[in-house]
Amino acid sequence: MELKTLHEMVQEAASVYSSRTAVTFNSGTEMGMSRLTYEELLSSSNKLTNLFRSTSLQNEHLIGLFCYPDVNLPLWVLGILQLPSAYLPLNPEVPPVQTVRILDRCKLTYCGIQNELLQQFQADFSTHLTFDICAEWPTQNLTLIRIHRRPSTEAQNNDTNAENKVQGLEDLSNSIIKTSAVMTDCQRKLAYALHTSGTTGQPKIVRVPHCCIVSNIMHLRTLFEVTADDVIFLASPLTFDPSVVEMFLALTSGAQLLIVPTVIKRMPSRLAQVLFTHHQTTVLQATPTLLGRFGRRVLQQKVLSSGSSLRVLALGGEACPSPAVLRSWRQEGNRTCIFNLYGTTEVSCWATYHRVSQTESTHSITDSVPLGEPLMDTVIEVRDDNGQLVTEGEGQVFIGGQDRVCLLDDEETTAPGTMRATGDWVSIRDAQLFYIGRKDSLVKRHGQQLHLDAVQQVVESLTEVEACAVSLSEGSRLVAFIVLSPSHTEALFASSNAHHGDQVPYLSKLNRDAVSSTSIHLHGSPVVSSDDRHGESGGDGTIPLAGLERSIQRRLSDLLPSHAVPDSLVLIPKLPLTSHGKVALEELKMMYERHREHLGTHKKRLSPDTLKKKSTDTLEGHAWSV
Repeated sequence: MELKTLHEMVQEAASVYSSRTAVTFNSGTEMGMSRLTYEELLSSSNKLTNLFRSTSLQNEHLIGLFCYPDVNLPLWVLGILQLPSAYLPLNPEVPPVQTVRILDRCKLTYCGIQNELLQQFQADFSTHLTFDICAEWPTQNLTLIRIHRRPSTEAQNNDTNAENKVQGLEDLSNSIIKTSAVMTDCQRKLAYALHTSGTTGQPKIVRVPHCCIVSNIMHLRTLFEVTADDVIFLASPLTFDPSVVEMFLALTSGAQLLIVPTVIKRMPSRLAQVLFTHHQTTVLQATPTLLGRFGRRVLQQKVLSSGSSLRVLALGGEACPSPAVLRSWRQEGNRTCIFNLYGTTEVSCWATYHRVSQTESTHSITDSVPLGEPLMDTVIEVRDDNGQLVTEGEGQVFIGGQDRVCLLDDEETTAPGTMRATGDWVSIRDAQLFYIGRKDSLVKRHGQQLHLDAVQQVVESLTEVEACAVSLSEGSRLVAFIVLSPSHTEALFASSNAHHGDQVPYLSKLNRDAVSSTSIHLHGSPVVSSDDRHGESGGDGTIPLAGLERSIQRRLSDLLPSHAVPDSLVLIPKLPLTSHGKVALEELKMMYERHREHLGTHKKRLSPDTLKKKSTDTLEGHAWSV
């Protein structure tokens, strides 16, 4: 039986739950909240579809959507899907040249722009594109434009397409084709397209058919036992495919989809208040790094408290924290069901699931959570470097299935059953898959193989550490970027006050507002690292860190082989994130390189007054959110 499309599933739910709230937008301002019932959502999306058709917009396979989170966001998506067409989300916060590259690669002709962003779009893209305004619809808060390509852009596009075709052939050479059958009509009905950032491989355009994502929605809806009484948070940006799961888990079940502005998502304490005090959120899907930004205290007191409204916490997009770390996030008596989800955008969205038991077997603090079982219609294989199936040991994950097939870049057709190489390395033990790390994060160091993600997991298991990221610098120098736990931050704060008295009163504000005063170094860099050797007392303005450094290094030496112990520990207030909620490693690397340059060129220590000014400027420049 052929699966329904996403919008057909929403239409069915709307016919049953017409008077219930479908969408709530909490602006976080005096504007308050906006709501749409299922009847209003369906009526408005039908009107938008008809407006699209009235502009003679016919046979467009892809329509752009340039917008921020808004109460109208689901109706914009549904209005496009019902044409039928597929939507291409565009991020207003990325540099215009990057957006233009995406438009060119997708050969996009039409784009819907949130009315409030029209002037920004005109200002940012006038030098890159020519376009006409086709229609302005105040009720739907949307403007439709038609894009015209300039000759220079088309020439660049042709060059890019040629490169993409070569890359596409390379991608296919890394995939295993299970059958030579042609694509079915269902597999040709596209729902959306995404541009991958390249953080987990080569940047590419992924076009996703309805049948590839609908099976995800159906299975997860059953696993999570979603009902019309649930409140599901749209945690992911529209450019990240978990947003599709969040949106349609809610709207195909008669549940309520909760949306907040991006700025609220960047303020963990305020976000926790909105989610669990104002709206009693029941289902939350997030990357572990994004969830970790709440901090252990807020996690225990609000997110995973004994009385939390949260029924389901689904973690995905990154390696799942260890069972020990997950337990440390819970308050005693918490009953939230935690799931580890694994998948790749190239076979959108999720591929496997594992329900984490509160009594999950833990032999050591470095144990990991398995990837679990394949989701509906999904096939998982593990193969070695020679392409041979692996049933015990290590290998690369391949994902596919008869209908779990997406089109990459310039592919016009792909055989059902195609298995895509993920670039993710796993270990198979007792028929269970355990994530090791990205294939490109498996490195040789001192002549031995090293898994950077495994080192990160060990560092994060320490009581002193709230969060961590691990990277190589200058070839083989191993650097651990560490966010201290609140208790150790407070201890450093108390130690600093005891040593300095009133000499550094601004440290109080930095500790409470930026989480860690240890992020301030004498040279004005936003880090403190074990590359700095200033002694114990800190009597000249340096925060005493040597004892903490030795403690962490000593524990890591007990838990890790010598070639895996970090050379440098870099303390930061919090991990910088990409727009998708993953760790921005490139930003961390640049931060560390700038810090090393300071150490090499500045021998003279700055005075406390200069330090105060520079540290304040640095924090403002980096816009660390609280």
